[in-house]
Amino acid sequence: MVIAVRAPGAARRMAQAGFTAIELMTVVTILAVLAAIAAPSMRELVLTSRVRAAASELHATLVRARSEAITRNAQIDVVPAAGGWANGWQLLAGATPLESRPVLEAVEAVPAAPATISYRVDGRISAGQQVIVFSVPSAAAVKARCVTLDASGRASVRVDKDGDPSNGCG
Repeated sequence: MVIAVRAPGAARRMAQAGFTAIELMTVVTILAVLAAIAAPSMRELVLTSRVRAAASELHATLVRARSEAITRNAQIDVVPAAGGWANGWQLLAGATPLESRPVLEAVEAVPAAPATISYRVDGRISAGQQVIVFSVPSAAAVKARCVTLDASGRASVRVDKDGDPSNGCG
């Protein structure tokens, strides 16, 4: 016959499962400090993503406009929304809208309202070289992106290297 003997207080220790209030408050405090440290970086990450998306979407629209002009053998226009490029744009074949891009939150575009970009039937643009700069002036750490159109109609995207978006990502 075997008799099991429990140590004194063993039943009490088994009943104490979980966390104490002090342990829980310590974990919450550590999480709050980590969140406070990460918040500014997260804001810059979101703004950088918006600038990158704005430049990429305009680039994609310009590539499509050039392709449509050559394919349709007709003039295709990329028109800024009322108030400028930062409010969005439309891709038009005559009066027919082919594509529309929405407002871009917190992103500024310079120049605010250049003339319509028109692609001729040969895929070239009517005007000379054009540059549209997307930036967030309130966040200096967010690098601007420039969408550049050369006279042949080819679009490219560059990142501002000198921290001065007013010079066209020079």
